[in-house]
Amino acid sequence: MDRTPREAAAPACRKPTDGTAGRILVDVTAQPLPLFPAPQTDPVSFAGTQHELFTGMNLRIGRSDTVHGVAWRPWINELTLPTPSCHQGWSGLGAAGELVATDASVTCRKCRRILGLDPGRQQIPLFDLP
Repeated sequence: MDRTPREAAAPACRKPTDGTAGRILVDVTAQPLPLFPAPQTDPVSFAGTQHELFTGMNLRIGRSDTVHGVAWRPWINELTLPTPSCHQGWSGLGAAGELVATDASVTCRKCRRILGLDPGRQQIPLFDLP
């Protein structure tokens, strides 16, 4: 018997054998889909890659123009990951490109103070005044 595409996409159905006419029993033995699939990342290689990228560099968070100093914060066991020296927050671990290594000078005033650098210029204005 040929099945229509709609019938082919439907779950396996069978007619009841206990005499309950009009009911169709659906086979629901499929495995549930994971709500949040867990990616497989090796923490040691990830931390090593982050060290290669950020050692001797500064960082930007996302598309921001502000350049932060790099501090190393504990992550898993003895592994460390780069973070802004000033503790500026962001979402994620840096694995999706939230943190970008740069060789530009640190412009964050708090990072400059923490790193012992001359604060130099004043805070960058948000917009030009008339």
